[in-house]
Amino acid sequence: MKKKKIKKKNKKILLIILILIIILLIILILPKNKNIYYIKDNNIYYNNKKINNYYPSNKILISKDNKKVLYSDYKGLYLYDKKNKKIANQVLNYSFINNDAVYIDINNNLYIYKNKKILISKKINNILYKTNKYIVYMKNNKIYSYNISKNKNTYITKNTNVDISKDNNNLLLLDKNIKIYNLDSNKIIKKQQDINKYYCINDSCNEFYYQKLNTIYSTNNKKIKEDITSLEYYDSNILIYTKYINNKYNLYYKKGNNKSIELDSSKLPITNIKLVGNKIYYVIGGNLKEVKTNGKSKKNITYEVTNIVDIYKDKILLLKNKKLYLNDKLIQEDVIPESIAIINDKILFLVPEKDVNSLYSSSGNKAKLIAKNVKEYYEYKEDIYYIGDYNIGRQYGNLYKYKHKNLNIKKIQSIIKDSE
Repeated sequence: MKKKKIKKKNKKILLIILILIIILLIILILPKNKNIYYIKDNNIYYNNKKINNYYPSNKILISKDNKKVLYSDYKGLYLYDKKNKKIANQVLNYSFINNDAVYIDINNNLYIYKNKKILISKKINNILYKTNKYIVYMKNNKIYSYNISKNKNTYITKNTNVDISKDNNNLLLLDKNIKIYNLDSNKIIKKQQDINKYYCINDSCNEFYYQKLNTIYSTNNKKIKEDITSLEYYDSNILIYTKYINNKYNLYYKKGNNKSIELDSSKLPITNIKLVGNKIYYVIGGNLKEVKTNGKSKKNITYEVTNIVDIYKDKILLLKNKKLYLNDKLIQEDVIPESIAIINDKILFLVPEKDVNSLYSSSGNKAKLIAKNVKEYYEYKEDIYYIGDYNIGRQYGNLYKYKHKNLNIKKIQSIIKDSE
């Protein structure tokens, strides 16, 4: 009798464990909305929760952490952070920095909002750049930086052309000279006089090539190459450039201190030059060509190329009018060019079908249909969302996540995409 009771008890325990495993698997498999913002019934929504009215003429911004929404109407500027709050009257412009609202009011005063509004500067001209740490702005034809964490303004220079390095740490002050200004130290860390162009070698641009007339120099003023018409690709050790000589365009490859290698020559311009491994792709008169960096194995890949889209799996994703190819392999005809994107190692794009579009994907082979009647799609945190079942007359559809069923978010007009 005791053995039978123990067996029955063990069976119950196993059954409970099995049920718990099934529930866990269902939770893992079911689609998660991941804080989706969208427009429905001319209102702003967040995961089936209404935030406020939507005014099509005004922009809606989502913070980097995807928890806040910044939007405006004719009365003022509003911040949604679990609840709505009016943070300013009428404004000229607004944005997010580090999940904090930044705006310029109708008197051209610049503010940042951190649980309360903080005045940065009065009567500014415009914002030039925004980083995680600084706001660079123009005022009275002078350039200033504002340190967000220190709440401090610093004068940089009088009015000049300004770029910013890729890593957002340095400003590039440009006239006939180039000065590299470090925002953290408030100092010019490098400068070079009388240049025509500059080419940043690294993300901070504290190493760069510069061009005087048709000669390229390194940061330490070493002459790299003369008689260059156009520098097409460069890094710390490689130059790919063209020279126009005797009514011909000539393509060259140079590595380190080695002599330049002539790759091709043409009476027509050489464009869309891409370095992929030890191969260089380029277009002459609509023909896509390939050559190795040693100048050997030159060949035609395909013809009638109208646009190079991207590099995908070490091949060239390209358009021939509205036909999408990977090198010489046709992926899909009649593609909407501006809809093409590479997401999660897949090529995605829309194809027009009567009044509305169909969404397709490809891994380099012939395209596969994901869904018909799609208005738009976008990527958010490595997932692909799209509005399907779209009714062109009523201008709404249902929200889906790729490879999942309907998210039970219905009759929406559009998705609000991330702003940062």
